[in-house]
Order: sequence, then C-alpha cells, then structure tokens
Amino acid sequence: MDAAIGTLNPSAVTRAAPVMETAERESQPNPSPTPSAASPELASERRIELDYETGSLIYRMIDVTSGVTVRQTPDEARLKLRAYIDGIDAPRSDPSVQRLA
Repeated sequence: MDAAIGTLNPSAVTRAAPVMETAERESQPNPSPTPSAASPELASERRIELDYETGSLIYRMIDVTSGVTVRQTPDEARLKLRAYIDGIDAPRSDPSVQRLA
C-alpha cells in the first residue's frame, strides 16, 4: 500500500477568501462582462439558402460589416462533390449507343 495516500501536504493547501454576506455582495458593483469585438456571433447575420443544383440547404454566417461569409455548412467542396455525383447518377436523355436493324 502507498503511504502517501490519505496524507495531506501542508504546502499544497491554499486558503480561500472568506464568504461575503448577501448585503455585502449587493453593495459592491458587479463588473458587467464586455463582449469581445472579435466574436463572429455578435456582428454576423445567419442565412439559410437552397442550392438548386443539389437540392441541399446551405447554412451561412455572414459578417455584417464586410459581407464576407464567415462559416458555411456544407462547404463549397462538398457542394461541388454532390453536384458531380448527382450529374453522374442522372439518367441520360440520349442513349450513347444506338442499334440499327
């Protein structure tokens, strides 16, 4: 058995600040958190669009100040892949081989 189990190292003990009464806490000003200007959630607009080539919904988060797309789901590469796969699977209107009798 380990002898260190159950023993307390006095140098590792830290003292906590004393608990304030409710009246003391209410009298002290509470600093309000300031939102970060770099947060994309605050200065952004969310859009949901339909991609007609694939029939997929596209979720975009756009920066209001610059108009740049910050996030997009699914990304452009996935949309192109879906359009390519749909193009391969689509039935052809004209047959590639014709038989003449």
